[in-house]
Amino acid sequence: TTSSERKGRLLDTDTRIALMADLHGRADLLTRALEVCRAESVDSIVFLGDIIDRADQADACAQTLNGWRAFGVYGNHEQQMVAALVMGADLGLTPATIDFFETLEERIVLGDVCFVHDDLDWPRQDPVEHFFSRANSLERWQYHIVFVGHTHHRSAISASGALDISHNRILL
Repeated sequence: TTSSERKGRLLDTDTRIALMADLHGRADLLTRALEVCRAESVDSIVFLGDIIDRADQADACAQTLNGWRAFGVYGNHEQQMVAALVMGADLGLTPATIDFFETLEERIVLGDVCFVHDDLDWPRQDPVEHFFSRANSLERWQYHIVFVGHTHHRSAISASGALDISHNRILL
């Protein structure tokens, strides 16, 4: 199956997805989060960027994900690491780690659902307020739901308004 077909299954009605953002190299927190995912019968993990802060954390994070169906988008930290690799830097990463980070994308769009780390169109002064401005953000993108990392602010919004995430779950 192609990468697109595998990601397309993320939106199947019986699929349980965990979203993670801004781990900043904390493989210990990733391990704990994956334990919760296993207990909750999560099928796939989608990363919203900044899995790492620095390249020396990449191997530990990638190894922690062994055996998981994981997809994601580049955060600014992954972009810097991949740019260094493209320029020929030897960061001492394992081939499996490089393979994982090379699968990350700028954004993942599945139907009318979008996963991003940051959007360069956002006003720099207050991206959170812009994201929650229903009149601008979702209509502009024409997505029903947008999942965003980078803000370090856990929240969700749909075309109908803010979603209740107080129980750490969203039923789509």
